[in-house]
Amino acid sequence: MKQSASFSGNEVESVSLDFSELRERGLEYIQKLSGDVWTDYNSHDPGVTILEQLCYALTDIAYRTSLPVNDLLIPGEKLPVDAKRNAFFSPSAIFSSHPVTIQDYRKMIIDHFEEIQNVWITTKGDKGYQEELRGLNEVEILPRLSFLNIFKSDSERRDSFFNEVNTFLNENRNLGEKFVAAKILEPQFIQIEFDIHINENANLDETLAGVFLKLFEYVYCPVQSSSYTEMVEEEMSMEEIFAGPRLKRGFIKGEIPNKRLNVIQVDELQKLISKVEGINQCKVYCIDYEGNKLPKIFAGKGKFFHLLVDDDSESSAEKRFDSIYSNMNVFVKQKRHSSVNKQKINHLFLETWAKKFRGYSLEISGEDFFRKKLNGKSRNLSRYFSVQKHFPVIYGIGEEGISKNEPVERHAKANQLKAYLMLAEQHLANHLSQLGNLNEFFNIDFENGQQKTYFSQRLSSVPGVENLLAENELFPESEFEPEHVFYDRKNRIYDHLLARFGEDLNDIPWQISLRLNLIKTENEFHRIVLRQKSEFLKQLENLSYNRTKGESLFLQNEEDVVRNPSGLEQIILAKTGIPSTGKKSLIPDFGGLDSDLSKYKEEIFEVKKDLETAYRPLHTSEINTWKTKPATGNIPNAMFGEIGNKKLFKETLNVENYRLSKSESDSENVRVIFQREPNKWVSLFECSDEENAVQNIFEIIDFFAEKNNQSEGFYLVDHIQLNDFLVSGYYGFCFLDEYGNPLVQTSENESWCLTEAERNNRVAAFFRDGMSENSWHPEGGKWVFKNDKGLIIASIDSKAEYFSDLLKQVNGLIQLFDNSKETNGRLRLREVEKIRLKGSMEARNRNFGQRRLVFQRKLFSGEIVSEDFFDLQVSLLLPDWPARFQEERFREYVKDVFLERIPAHLSNEILWLNVNEMKSFEKKYHAWEKLKAGQQNFEEPSDSLKKAAFEVYQELMKLKQNRK
Repeated sequence: MKQSASFSGNEVESVSLDFSELRERGLEYIQKLSGDVWTDYNSHDPGVTILEQLCYALTDIAYRTSLPVNDLLIPGEKLPVDAKRNAFFSPSAIFSSHPVTIQDYRKMIIDHFEEIQNVWITTKGDKGYQEELRGLNEVEILPRLSFLNIFKSDSERRDSFFNEVNTFLNENRNLGEKFVAAKILEPQFIQIEFDIHINENANLDETLAGVFLKLFEYVYCPVQSSSYTEMVEEEMSMEEIFAGPRLKRGFIKGEIPNKRLNVIQVDELQKLISKVEGINQCKVYCIDYEGNKLPKIFAGKGKFFHLLVDDDSESSAEKRFDSIYSNMNVFVKQKRHSSVNKQKINHLFLETWAKKFRGYSLEISGEDFFRKKLNGKSRNLSRYFSVQKHFPVIYGIGEEGISKNEPVERHAKANQLKAYLMLAEQHLANHLSQLGNLNEFFNIDFENGQQKTYFSQRLSSVPGVENLLAENELFPESEFEPEHVFYDRKNRIYDHLLARFGEDLNDIPWQISLRLNLIKTENEFHRIVLRQKSEFLKQLENLSYNRTKGESLFLQNEEDVVRNPSGLEQIILAKTGIPSTGKKSLIPDFGGLDSDLSKYKEEIFEVKKDLETAYRPLHTSEINTWKTKPATGNIPNAMFGEIGNKKLFKETLNVENYRLSKSESDSENVRVIFQREPNKWVSLFECSDEENAVQNIFEIIDFFAEKNNQSEGFYLVDHIQLNDFLVSGYYGFCFLDEYGNPLVQTSENESWCLTEAERNNRVAAFFRDGMSENSWHPEGGKWVFKNDKGLIIASIDSKAEYFSDLLKQVNGLIQLFDNSKETNGRLRLREVEKIRLKGSMEARNRNFGQRRLVFQRKLFSGEIVSEDFFDLQVSLLLPDWPARFQEERFREYVKDVFLERIPAHLSNEILWLNVNEMKSFEKKYHAWEKLKAGQQNFEEPSDSLKKAAFEVYQELMKLKQNRK
């Protein structure tokens, strides 16, 4: 197996393990520092003895530090490394990804449903260069042979399977894509008449079983799975093995053939069977279908070739192969075998088939490698054994101590040496404590972890230590690691862990919240950022896997809508701190605020001195009290007057916008005013004393901070999810000029087509004959293009005298878009250069862009809809009134995250909505959301769902038009 790139702990600094080298370096330092104080540095010198003991302790610490990482991280005896706690992800979790390509989807579907033999997915793409509706995937399913009779006889089981597949596809679609209702292919029974000449030395039964295997592989297109061991034996790396979607029943190597078997020819069958080992010659005569003997046969629409006889009788299992035997002649030495052992041949074939196309339990074998890596040996790393126990007895600091008969001075000197050594030993013990708590050091669960990154321990192994310590604890935790140190180090730890996976989390959104008083203190800011990074790391497995996945909806208890958010939505939430919208509305509820305008009183202070004379700001001590003791109680009846939502949500958070009247006596009420505009203040309320007034101010600020939090959110609208109302209607097309104005279009009633194929034919006719002046006729103030049957295909709204210029434009369009022209490359380059030279914005504020061919749909109501609205497009809708959302820096940050993470092939637009716009949108969107979640018929949406989808479409179009 190829070795993946990784870090290694095998290479450690050799000096730390070399006692002699440590001793020599220590002596060098002593000589430099002591100068002429010492006369020699022999081993009998006490200073050298101390040095040697410390060097010995350092080698012990170095040895423990160089132990395998899994030994350092295990939490206890006979326990593996806690993978989730320390941000270790299994190969299947971190190397795999939600399906991106058609191959990925086919593998996932085949793996998920044991009823499926193979599946084919076709996508709609551009024919030529028109902007056709893309992102629609059609699925054709070939059921396993063992399920054919079940589906045939049990309609309930078939319908249940059909709904299960469609639900699964809907839940696993990609952003910008959608699966139309899956179709189960029906069997088309055929018979093959052929002669087989077998080598006389070959085993007859095994050879015929081999013929069956080759024939069935060709006709039924089975997909082979491999075990983890087989993939390793082929020297595939972990990245290669686990690339693609997570599978449960075996790895599917390589590419599954894209094209399903739609035609069988006699010559191909003859070559195929002739390659079987033991076959000398094969002669295929014909393929019999419904009594017609043909050299070539095509599969009908929605059908697959079937070789077996399906019968509902009890003996059908034994007779299913009879049609093959009855049309097959077997020859050995040019003599025909009148009979063969059918039972043995069938058994050999089925045994080989089952072995070759069996499944594997990847939940067991695929994770063994990862689980073994998590095993380690418990080393009791934190245990510290005092160096004082290794000193010669004469020092009197070991366990033997000093005789009681020794003078007090001798005891004091021994204790002084012990205390002196403990200064160094504390560092050694703390290093081991740090090493023993390494799994906690890298703990990504902030809420349930210890709130420290420095770990220490008492020197309990020092002999007689109780006589040296005045108190039970050396230092309080707060002194050992202050909060600001903890926040800084924990942040850097999380940044390191995120960087392992190419991720980062900028604290800009929370810095803005701190500045706006949405976060009250620096400590709260740090804790929120750490919690966000912790959650990011814990969810990293899903965030990484689902990065391209689209949103899905379903009903719970037949009433409640449950959203599985898209991967893009989840990453935006994780990186911005915006709360998930869920079921809530973003529209604020201002219950508790006084709306009686008759109480509204406004004061204007043109001179700052006048304001300062009558009113004072909040004192620093008052603000600090609020920050440490959150306000409680109901919001006072405050009157802000006629103030916009954006100002109300942002300016009410700023403590500098509040002033208290200066009271001349204790009996006088305190008035609180609020700065609504520069120099304009409004009287909010009055209180009996300053304490209540200040408390009420903070309750107002907390109230609007909560309202800001409730209003934060967004809607990520995947346009293709709204295309349900396009199921019915007429088909047309329209050429747009550089400014987006219609040039040539389907406008007359007779020009609209009933089918997509008919529209494609009319576009082809326009490309073929549109350059001819004879095809254009003035009619009703327009120029209309007619085909050779006199049917109007398209028209141009133009007067007769301008037609010659317009015809030149039409000729240019045809040459540009018709991909049959050899000059297309040069024309398209010229088109791009024209856009580059003109720029995106021309004079008179006109948008200048690319000429386009857009397909359109005309609904029965008469509404004309451009299909490009649903063509790989996503819209992000956000409220414009929350305080953070008003900050340009925050908006740019959200935009950067959105554009950085959205798949490159998707067009997108960000819309900031005011309260009225959001209210109108939410009403329609939530109504559609509930109907979409409860959708039962995937082939024909209900009328109510189509209506709801159309209303959301209209709302989005109105919002987009208002921004232009």
